Amino acid sequence: AIANLSAILPAETSVYSVAPSLELYTSAESCPMCMSAIAWSGFGRVVYGTSIPFIAQHGGAQIEIRSAEVVAKAPATIILEGGFLANETDPLYLPSATAAPGNDGGHHHHHD
Repeated sequence: AIANLSAILPAETSVYSVAPSLELYTSAESCPMCMSAIAWSGFGRVVYGTSIPFIAQHGGAQIEIRSAEVVAKAPATIILEGGFLANETDPLYLPSATAAPGNDGGHHHHHD
């Protein structure tokens, strides 16, 4: 995403100077590693559908550190909104959906 953004910005504009005005939408709550990268990138808002506990309760392997915990310790302010369209994203993380060939058992995000 950062490389794509760099390609459309004027050469003199740093991605990190515009990042606080950017929003990231993802189908699932980010794992601690991804949320840390998002925080360091400086995104101003993150919106996700399915929560880590939902994925874990349905058999998806998860590290039980929530995005809100990472955001609380981040150096910049990030608005975090969970449960967005969860009625549509939760089915993506049910065992029947994660049994598809090539699926990693629940640790996947559909970043848009």
